[in-house]
Amino acid sequence: MAQQRVYYTSEERTYLKELVLSHKNIIECKQTDKVTPAKKKKVWATIAEQFNSVAEHTARTPDQLKKCWENIKNRKKNELREEKQQRMATGGGVYNPPTKVDDDVDITPFVDIEIKGAIDSDTVVPGAGSTTEYILGSDNVLILQEAVDTEQGVENSQVNTTTNETPRKTESTGPLTERRTHYSRGTAIDKELNVRLERVAELRKQESELHQSRMRQEALKEKEAELKRDEAQVRLDIAKLELEELKKICHKQLKK
Repeated sequence: MAQQRVYYTSEERTYLKELVLSHKNIIECKQTDKVTPAKKKKVWATIAEQFNSVAEHTARTPDQLKKCWENIKNRKKNELREEKQQRMATGGGVYNPPTKVDDDVDITPFVDIEIKGAIDSDTVVPGAGSTTEYILGSDNVLILQEAVDTEQGVENSQVNTTTNETPRKTESTGPLTERRTHYSRGTAIDKELNVRLERVAELRKQESELHQSRMRQEALKEKEAELKRDEAQVRLDIAKLELEELKKICHKQLKK
């Protein structure tokens, strides 16, 4: 009979993220030398030992925990991809995050992605043969610039000269007809940057809290060890006193 599969609880996933975060320099190391795989295997064995030391957790092997971590990263990667696509689709506008949040520990730095060649929904692509040009303004905003067709102007001038017609003065707003449409690319980049900075700040906060929690645990362990040493010393003193009393009793009996 096949063994029934036991799913991870939210507490187990959160604790696993904390354990991986504490060994992130090795777990997420991208080096391909011969030493790194052995280090990762040893760290995963340590993580499995710490994970299984909690009585409420279902016992897992290092390979099972590693697979769970990969699934967590893939799920986060899909969420980030969908978020970025929605941000681009709205031109950097308001983004509605998913209602389900299962990230007590932020793992975004491990799964950060980039959508190359993404275009906002406001972007207009010029047709073939158009004289429209795109330039990048000083404020890092795309500008649409359309110039007058010079060949058509020369041809019209030649026709007017041949027919000896007096060119008619046409109204013009300037020597160059220019249309500028500002796109929200700069705004989208700024908002994306702010989101990433907030995530980095949150990650640092979590690391600080995790460090403080470990320091408190170390302090408690040190206090417990000190109490055990004091208890052992008291027991030793009591044993010495009992031995002295026993010697006195034996000495009195020998005198009799």
